[in-house]
Amino acid sequence: MGPRLHVAGALAARTFREFDAAATAPLHGFRDADDYYARSSSAAFLGAVRTPTLLIHAEDDPFLPPEVIPRATVGANPRLRSLFTHAGGHVGFVAGPPWARCYWAETRAAAFVAEHLLAPDGVLQTL
Repeated sequence: MGPRLHVAGALAARTFREFDAAATAPLHGFRDADDYYARSSSAAFLGAVRTPTLLIHAEDDPFLPPEVIPRATVGANPRLRSLFTHAGGHVGFVAGPPWARCYWAETRAAAFVAEHLLAPDGVLQTL
């Protein structure tokens, strides 16, 4: 028998935690919402990152509030660059009018990659 979804609990959920406890966690083999959050988080791995990495996160993210950001770990690893903003939602970071959208996160990511991969002569370098 496969994973069991608690349908009534999922339909009655009023928070992400309630939904994750009733649906996400059991469907993906986690004990509960806390187990899902703990084992799915990248926080435990940030201290060991050895490749230059850009972290973008909005403090108004409805899934991941600011208090879950491991700021001390991020600050202690010189290979991590953080761009923590007050607004942006969950992977949104879209600005401008509908006819001229600006995708801020993509622009920042491309600049970060260019900074770390392109030598002054324009030749692609390995990390």
